[in-house]
Amino acid sequence: MTILVPEPDVAQRRNRLLARLRAGELTRMLGIRSSRTADIVRIAHATGHHCVMVDLEHSSIPLDVAGQLCGTAGDLGMTPFVRVPEREYGANGRLLDTGAHGIIAPRVDTVADARVIAQACRFSPLGQRPSSRWFRPSGVRDLHRRACLYCSARHAAHAGPQLEPGTG
Repeated sequence: MTILVPEPDVAQRRNRLLARLRAGELTRMLGIRSSRTADIVRIAHATGHHCVMVDLEHSSIPLDVAGQLCGTAGDLGMTPFVRVPEREYGANGRLLDTGAHGIIAPRVDTVADARVIAQACRFSPLGQRPSSRWFRPSGVRDLHRRACLYCSARHAAHAGPQLEPGTG
């Protein structure tokens, strides 16, 4: 008989960030728009930042670099977020698979817009994010543990709508 026991994963890391925010503790986030190596994430960690936001909306950083930056942040115990370009939600799953703990989506004007974003970030049956055989938070764990991690990750992905004043 196999007993599935969740291991420390992306959800627990995010809970540490949320615990800081809920406790009213100072929480530092570094926005990354032009650096393209993991050194910037290591610098952010060394200078006391708790999270990074890779800004794909206002930069020309490619997805593979964003994934490397997020993966490094996660490995260091930081919480990596990615702000995606307006209405380009197709990459959400790939970004989450490569290490992003959450997606920040700009110009969300309606509840329907927010639902589309949330569905793009969640695995079935809660969303439309495709599952792959391997994604960064699972490492190379065996299939039983990975299945348990999928269950945890399905609820852990954060989709943050960025509400902006003056739009519709």
